[in-house]
Amino acid sequence: MEELRFGPFRIVFYEDYEQRVLQLTQPGQLLSHMHMEGNRLSVEERITEPKYADRWIATARLLCDGSSAESSILAEQPILDSGVWDLCELLTFFTGRRVTVPQYRERHGAAYRHVGRGSKLFYAALHMVAHAWPHRIAIVQNDLEMAFLSHNQAVSDIIQTQVSHYTTALDIICAHYPVQTTTGQKQAVLTRPTKRALKEKVQKCGGRGHRTFAGSA
Repeated sequence: MEELRFGPFRIVFYEDYEQRVLQLTQPGQLLSHMHMEGNRLSVEERITEPKYADRWIATARLLCDGSSAESSILAEQPILDSGVWDLCELLTFFTGRRVTVPQYRERHGAAYRHVGRGSKLFYAALHMVAHAWPHRIAIVQNDLEMAFLSHNQAVSDIIQTQVSHYTTALDIICAHYPVQTTTGQKQAVLTRPTKRALKEKVQKCGGRGHRTFAGSA
């Protein structure tokens, strides 16, 4: 896995990696044990309590070969960091854990206490990140970077704000992808200028007719 490249980066794991991983937040698990006695099968099940990390745990080092002057593009504005932000967001998306580096750690508070949905196999997640890296521009070209970030933010929030983040991500996706109909009929395509003009008209009408709408309701 250390041979995988993510643009100018590669990951090197610490020698005591297994011990460091044990310090990460571990979600509760369902354990099942079956016991056969004669013709009778008994099943014992129990749920283990989750274990929470008490700080950020460094499990690997990020090495940069310095060959790339590219910026991170998966943010509201480009970041001149050679792509560190983008790599952290991709790792977060595929591993289901908030992955960060010291320079961005304070942005995520106590996100180390949370685990979201990610690849069940860690090595598979790294291969997914390596495959996704050169295709980051496609996310930006489709105006989905904020949907991507909203999805990742839901990893480290309570359920109420998780719903808000996931809803925001879904809303952005629905706004940028045409609806596919079962009849095969094409949907009207609303361009950005058209949406902007419509928004301005609605805002003007709303300002004049707010009391009328409230009264008739």
